[in-house]
Amino acid sequence: MSPTTTNEKKFEVSDFSGAVQRKGTKFFRNKENNQVDLSVNASYDRIGGVEKIKGYTIKGTAIGSTDILALAPFNNAAGTEKLIAAIAATPYVYTASWASASLSLTTGTKAEMRTFLDYLFYVNGVNANYSYSGSAWSTATNLSDSPKAYFIENYNVRLYLANITIVTTAYASRVWYSDLPSADAITWGLETGSDLAQTAASAVVTSAGSVFKTRNIKVGDPFRITSGTNAGEYTVQSVDSNTQITLTEVLTNTQTDKTFWVGGNYFDVETDDGDTIQALSKNSNELLILKNNSLHRFNSRGMELRKVKDAVGTTSRRSVINIGGYTYYYHPTGIMRFDGINSIKISNAVYDFIEGVTDVNQIKVVAFKEDENTIVFFLGDVTLRDGTSITDCGLALDTDAKTWQPRSYPITIRVACNWLEGSVLKTYVGDSAGKVYQINTGNDFNGDPIPFELETKPYFPAGDDTIIDFNKLRLYIDNGYDVKVLFKLLYKPTEIEEKWINDKDWKPLQGSQRGEKSEWSFPKGSRASGVAFKFIESSTKESFLLEKFVLYYSNPATR
Repeated sequence: MSPTTTNEKKFEVSDFSGAVQRKGTKFFRNKENNQVDLSVNASYDRIGGVEKIKGYTIKGTAIGSTDILALAPFNNAAGTEKLIAAIAATPYVYTASWASASLSLTTGTKAEMRTFLDYLFYVNGVNANYSYSGSAWSTATNLSDSPKAYFIENYNVRLYLANITIVTTAYASRVWYSDLPSADAITWGLETGSDLAQTAASAVVTSAGSVFKTRNIKVGDPFRITSGTNAGEYTVQSVDSNTQITLTEVLTNTQTDKTFWVGGNYFDVETDDGDTIQALSKNSNELLILKNNSLHRFNSRGMELRKVKDAVGTTSRRSVINIGGYTYYYHPTGIMRFDGINSIKISNAVYDFIEGVTDVNQIKVVAFKEDENTIVFFLGDVTLRDGTSITDCGLALDTDAKTWQPRSYPITIRVACNWLEGSVLKTYVGDSAGKVYQINTGNDFNGDPIPFELETKPYFPAGDDTIIDFNKLRLYIDNGYDVKVLFKLLYKPTEIEEKWINDKDWKPLQGSQRGEKSEWSFPKGSRASGVAFKFIESSTKESFLLEKFVLYYSNPATR
């Protein structure tokens, strides 16, 4: 270790907790001067220091070789613990291994799932809705005559379906809700059929195949005749029996075997905006309905629907996530946070990550909870403004510290969920190659090394107008034997008066991390105003902890 000379000065950095800030210039410093320019797979959970993130491990074996289309937990009051993943044309159930449900669904269709009344409900907008008891799948149990739906949510003792299809008519801005449970079962207040009999000059209609009372059809419900010369919307005056209804107006023509539907458990969400519902969520005891470019709140107590002023929605159904009383979601303009009243953009610090999301990935962003206060938005491959490319990029947000921490996974994540497994809440993701992984566990990416990079902001120890000799760097790293250090000099003097240049490429410092405190040397002639450092490491070893570094310099001169 070289001695410190009498005219040598030092510049210490011992706090990195501000994490990544991309929008500031090289001269921008927050109050604490604790931000970095870029990091990949770095964790800032230790106060002031930097560690490498944890890894992931596969759950069971590969289910197939294509996208995992849905992923959800199933836990019930009897203690059942199962993980459900959909791929190709059927769900699979994990207990000790993956087992096919052997359903015949439309291949490649995304699905959404929610648990309610100790059943798992499965919707994909194309096929009939399914419920799963833990042992059997059914299109009838708690689902008879429910509309097909792309989205589902449980809220205030009801199930809600959105972006629905009734018979063959799509209602992309409609939300349909179940009746309140009775004897641990639900109906949907909807009946459909193709055998409607109508008589001229009469308000009475009959359907031998219907069960109007069983389906809980109510006085005042809309009654839509969808074929024949009486086609149109009417209103129920009375429900006379399971097979007969009286309308509030007489019909013009006698008709038989016509199609119809009747029911009123729905509300429409701005059907005239040219937009469609993209997701459902919950916040502040209200149901959230997200379209591409708007956000709406529904309160079941007053049956009140309100549009959130100046709020955008989401293009990606799986980017919506709740944590700490907030709802976070992705929009092409940024990551949004909704507090129950207002929605604001919170991703300015990492603006070029958002800009770098490709067009094809605008609908594929996936959010998941990495730990109790960190959420990750998987963006896919991104290219930043400076040309840096990050493959399979995840953008992690520490919701307590409000800092951003980029990730790079060697898998393409398509869906995620949290599962209470053995009384421990774990995070699982499904990828584009038929595999499910547990995230935030172990020291490797399913056996492969976890690559780590951290690029500091430029430091100007004596000021940006002062040229100095950079001599050495003392690093304080616990367990950092494989860490390498690179550097770039800024504003190097040239032979031409008042002309300075910057290094374009990273250069290695000379040294190695032989213990918790180690010294690295600059090459001779390392004279400039500023310096930036890059720390790299890739291994399957337990993480290191970067605690601080001290930069030594001498011979300041103003030029």
